[in-house]
Amino acid sequence: MNDDETGNMSADYCVELGQEHFKEARYEEAYKASEAALTLLPDHVEALKLQLIAGRKLKQKPQLLQISAEKFMDASPTTGIGYLCYCEWLLSKGKLVEALDLLKSATRFRVLHDDPHKDQMHDLLYRIRKTPLNFLVGLPPDVLCQVFSFLSFKDKVHCAAVSRVWRYVLTNIPFLWRDIHIECPPGKELITVPAIKRYSEWATSHIRSLRIPLSHEVLSLLSRPPFHHLRQVDFSADTDEVMDPVIFGLIMEEVAEPWRHLGFNGTITPVKTVLECLLAYCPKIQSLTLHRDVLMEPLEVTNQALDAIEELRLLGCPTMQHRDIGAICNLCPNVKHLHLGECYALVCQTTFAELSKLKHLKKLSLYFTTDYRYSTSSIREYLQGQPLEVLELPDCRLRGYIILDIIEVMTQGMVIWQDKGYSVSDEHARMALVKDIRSYDAEREREQAHHRSHRPRVRYRGRRQAHYAHVDYYHNDHEYDSEEDDQYDEELADFVVNDGYSDSEDDEYDDDGEYQDDSATSNGEEDNDSEEPEAYED
Repeated sequence: MNDDETGNMSADYCVELGQEHFKEARYEEAYKASEAALTLLPDHVEALKLQLIAGRKLKQKPQLLQISAEKFMDASPTTGIGYLCYCEWLLSKGKLVEALDLLKSATRFRVLHDDPHKDQMHDLLYRIRKTPLNFLVGLPPDVLCQVFSFLSFKDKVHCAAVSRVWRYVLTNIPFLWRDIHIECPPGKELITVPAIKRYSEWATSHIRSLRIPLSHEVLSLLSRPPFHHLRQVDFSADTDEVMDPVIFGLIMEEVAEPWRHLGFNGTITPVKTVLECLLAYCPKIQSLTLHRDVLMEPLEVTNQALDAIEELRLLGCPTMQHRDIGAICNLCPNVKHLHLGECYALVCQTTFAELSKLKHLKKLSLYFTTDYRYSTSSIREYLQGQPLEVLELPDCRLRGYIILDIIEVMTQGMVIWQDKGYSVSDEHARMALVKDIRSYDAEREREQAHHRSHRPRVRYRGRRQAHYAHVDYYHNDHEYDSEEDDQYDEELADFVVNDGYSDSEDDEYDDDGEYQDDSATSNGEEDNDSEEPEAYED
């Protein structure tokens, strides 16, 4: 007798022993016997069946039974226990469509009608069909395409991992990938280029909008055929790489001619270089966005102009001065909608005088923040000299009386405030605007009063006695005008950091807790010039 026959007899003995244990409801021993049999013969059919039955009784994790279920389905395709265990594993992985298809084919064409596990397979099939997700994954491709067209790029990527049906629909309909928006997390810049290549294969030549981190590798990809029909491009500064002006100009010459909307978000390349490239290679540009600390350089006034630009966004550029805005206005004389805010230029009184160069301006969106103090008189003079169709104040954080002072000079047009539109020429709408602004201002005052009344109290040790001080919250409308206030803030911050008292004060007490005066001289005399610290009382 050879070794194979000996192993077969030993495996059969383990299976028989395991079956006896299973009849006696000793499922753990039966499972161990099946493992012993499979150790001797990995493809033993009866041992695989015993392991699946005993494993389901023990409520083993489906992952542990996956391999045995696959082997048993190949060895015995007319037995239902293999399909049942494998479908449970698919459901644990969230692969509902695959489990549904497998159960349908198994119950109809494969498993014998008298199989003892066929009723359990029908029950599982019924539960799957009743799940809400099954309604979605079972939709026709044309309906799925219509649903996916309303999703964002990020949601489409997630949906492609739900099932094979959804992935097939998403990857075979290029229309769904017209807008590609890729964000690059810190430290993962290397995945940007492969991701762009993969999504561009799905979109073929249907890409219209692209929002990507800018680098030399990414910019070189835009010369490929899938990106020849681009209309909107937004570059972000998710990487620390600053574009070389020469390379940037060479690539822009090759790819930028069909672009209509261009945006720069962050310190990527100097604005002067961007504008020079637009003048030379992108004459049909209609919208330009400069956002978040773009590299500003002194801009020179030129006779050339980007006459096609109708929408201009200058946001989040603290270093932008009024002279830069004047140069950009000369470059874009036909702007109809201007977004301006979150920059130092709004503080300058001459900024709005520069905006008067935009003779075709119809809509002005001002983004006021509490980081600067604004001159309302210059805004009022501008609104009086050049009436607007729409004045938009989105997410305005100014006081209500300042807003009322600005819009008081408007006699026509519309004011958009807090996502609501008010016609200035309509008396009822104007009164509603005033009422809403005052209500907003009163609510803001109540919130600030509530915060002030619930400020925490910090205890710190003085030289002679314990004092109390309030921890002042930062108020945007508060301004320190004296050196004493600054000194008070520094001392109070030191008390907060050191849990109510400074280290220098802690050294002035001996082991018995009594005060030791540092101003005392070596012969015991006190320095008369030393003063006690001022106590900040409630």
